[in-house]
Amino acid sequence: MDHNHPVAESIRHSLTKNGFPGKSVKLPFRPVFDSCRRHGVALAEVLTLLGTEDIIATLTGDHILFQTPEKALEWAGQKRKSAPVASGNPLALLAHIPGGMEHLARFTGKAVGPLSPEQTEMLKKGIESMSPADKMNLLNFYSNLFKDPKSK
Repeated sequence: MDHNHPVAESIRHSLTKNGFPGKSVKLPFRPVFDSCRRHGVALAEVLTLLGTEDIIATLTGDHILFQTPEKALEWAGQKRKSAPVASGNPLALLAHIPGGMEHLARFTGKAVGPLSPEQTEMLKKGIESMSPADKMNLLNFYSNLFKDPKSK
């Protein structure tokens, strides 16, 4: 999909007009969805394109919440505090990350540099072999990286 697609351009314009990236912006779901339909493009494609530009979209009822990766992680942390851990699985906390694990991996990848497919596979196997306690420690470590330094 072209970065200058009319739906993506319209969303970018609305976001900027409403204070993005300094503020998180909610847009009504239905008009965005209808615009995608009129232009013959899937909403998922538009949101994926915006995700490559570090505009994270999260469906919240009748709205789509657009945030920067930093604000999305902060929002996920607040949501995580208010939601109990499902089934005692520490990785269930990752379900609350807007954009999912793929976006978190891409975001952290920008911070530490790109990994080769072999390195990615080694990292995945290493995490899978960790104990639940070690996984929780790792998750806490990364969540602390994104906290506001003033609150530490």
